[in-house]
Amino acid sequence: MRSKQRQTLQKRLERLEAMEAAETVVRAQEQLRRLGSPDRRPSTIRIRQRFVYSDITASIDADDRRLPPVNERPPMTRIMSPRGIALQLYLIALYEAQMYHRGGGRPINRRPLIVGGSQIGWTDLVTVPPATPQERGPHNTKERKRRAIVSALSRLSARDVELATLMRHNESYAKYEQFQILDEGGARPAGETVPYLVPRSGEHHIALPTSFFENGWIYVLEDSEIAFLLMLFHLHKTISTQFWVKAETYERLAHFGIGRDAYGAHEVLKIFGLIDVQIGANRRPDGRIFRPASYPDGDRPLNRFMLTPEGFENLGQASAIAALRGLI
Repeated sequence: MRSKQRQTLQKRLERLEAMEAAETVVRAQEQLRRLGSPDRRPSTIRIRQRFVYSDITASIDADDRRLPPVNERPPMTRIMSPRGIALQLYLIALYEAQMYHRGGGRPINRRPLIVGGSQIGWTDLVTVPPATPQERGPHNTKERKRRAIVSALSRLSARDVELATLMRHNESYAKYEQFQILDEGGARPAGETVPYLVPRSGEHHIALPTSFFENGWIYVLEDSEIAFLLMLFHLHKTISTQFWVKAETYERLAHFGIGRDAYGAHEVLKIFGLIDVQIGANRRPDGRIFRPASYPDGDRPLNRFMLTPEGFENLGQASAIAALRGLI
């Protein structure tokens, strides 16, 4: 293991241990499991493929370090952020909607951002990075979560994204109450936004295990890792006859909007036991080729990937911490 990679994983372990000590993931998991009816819980959450994959080929060049313009990426990678929770919030909103509505149903969000007593607010369903010493206080956790949700909703409702709409148009926090999620396709080149309806079984969708949410993986994984996972779910769905799948460089960039940095997320996903990886001939584990000049364009050996569904049945936080402690 390279020294830089070890340092990165050590910092990741420290963040997870801080979240474990604060019990933020455990509490959010418990609230997610309270949603819906215990005897009618779906085993998977359906996500339309247009959230993950763009049918329009983005403008890219031969350098796979350069991502296509933001407005040409699919919504999934358009809202990725190293510190924000826009992707986390939108996926949890899809989970919440499907806990109460079947295919074809149109959910209406009336859940408050913050609520007391036994009710569940949106701040109960998300997590934020551990607080710094200056941020800690008896009321700061919920307030930090509310600020994170407000920031996420500002991004989700932006004109170039349009995955959510704000129902109250004033300058206070109240305008973020009762936000409504929109269709997974997000902003359209022309035409009005499309309200969100729960996907029917016959629609093109990927099926994300409910355990991805309820076992806390949604909180443990970073945006780049979630995006990589969703790409693999899409590839497995569209190439169902193949056990192993691979992401061609051109397709990964032009249709998934996943660059080289996000592609490297497969290393952590393997460590956490969520995927298996077959390293391509003459490639390093991080995907780089030993002798790139010896391969003509388009003929370089690719890594292949396989989802390991049983991994999602494990508690995300505990599994990730144990895996990192055993590695570092």
